[in-house]
Amino acid sequence: MITYDPSQPTVLRVDPDSTEEVLAALAAQRPVDGSDQVDAEVLGMFATVLSAPRGALRLESVGAEHYVAHEFTLAAQGSLRVTRGRDELVEIGLFPTQLFSGVLLRLLQLAPVEPLPAAVRVTLPAGLLDEVLTENRAARTAPLATLQEAGASLPPARDARLEQAPLRVHRLVRRDEAGDRTAQLVMLRGRYLRVESGAFGTALVGTDPTGAHRVMSDLLNPRR
Repeated sequence: MITYDPSQPTVLRVDPDSTEEVLAALAAQRPVDGSDQVDAEVLGMFATVLSAPRGALRLESVGAEHYVAHEFTLAAQGSLRVTRGRDELVEIGLFPTQLFSGVLLRLLQLAPVEPLPAAVRVTLPAGLLDEVLTENRAARTAPLATLQEAGASLPPARDARLEQAPLRVHRLVRRDEAGDRTAQLVMLRGRYLRVESGAFGTALVGTDPTGAHRVMSDLLNPRR
């Protein structure tokens, strides 16, 4: 049930169908197939985080060829990440909560690309990004094509090679008793645009790599 590599002592890999069973066993400090390979101290860390959660976030990243979802459980003693879609197995990992911003930056794989002025805006059809953010590859093909077409209005990049960068969409949701908060980011024609949603629809607004990171990392701050 658990596949374990001692060179990555705080990472477990499990079959997708047994993920919830393994998480429940870790929280209850109950043995499951393969848990005897894992250091007892590491198993205790998993149990501590799962038994006293203080927050939860979900990061989805999608492109034409991939869909990856990361579920995070935050606690005072550490944070837990459950990653689906990167390969055939689900990855369950632990890391210090104070390193969350760096973990997020690594997962987003933000690139030092050319900035787009905030005056650059692209209006999107209602619900388009929701249609893009699905693990069903066939279902997201047409919405991704629509999003790519919407990028035709962007100014050309100074470095034409950037135009060939794969389209990517990221959505980070922070679960909160007072209501979920969401941040979204798009890489389109090799540049970053943040997502503005309101009563009048959804728009992509130009930004730079620093602004792109800020859009996502600001969600790590508690609600003020």
